[in-house]
Amino acid sequence: MTTNFSPFSMMFGREARYPSQIPEQYQIDSSVEDTVAKDNLTDSALNISKILSCAEGNTKKAQEKMKRMSLKSSMQKFNVGDMVWRLNIRSRQRKGGELDPNFLGPYTVSSVENKSADLVDVNGVVFPKINMTT
Repeated sequence: MTTNFSPFSMMFGREARYPSQIPEQYQIDSSVEDTVAKDNLTDSALNISKILSCAEGNTKKAQEKMKRMSLKSSMQKFNVGDMVWRLNIRSRQRKGGELDPNFLGPYTVSSVENKSADLVDVNGVVFPKINMTT
């Protein structure tokens, strides 16, 4: 998906042929075989270099796209004083946790440091260093 080429075409310079595409009565004599072999080898060598350069460009584009996407969605921006909900990870870890609420809160963000935040609930209980990454 990244290179937009099949592994076979990157290896051999052409697309693979399926058995259904080859005629049953397929015979080649030696004179035709020599001519076709030289032409096919030259064409395949040229095609491989073109395919590999295109695949390299496609790979770089895909990497840049993934980098932009990961930077864009990697972390939510929270500010001190924001009201947030916290994911209830215990409901996923315990057997029978499907009935527990998925989110807990609301909480108020009391401080933000790198990828973690300190949360305070309505009763004043502090939950330190809650991970903010998704």
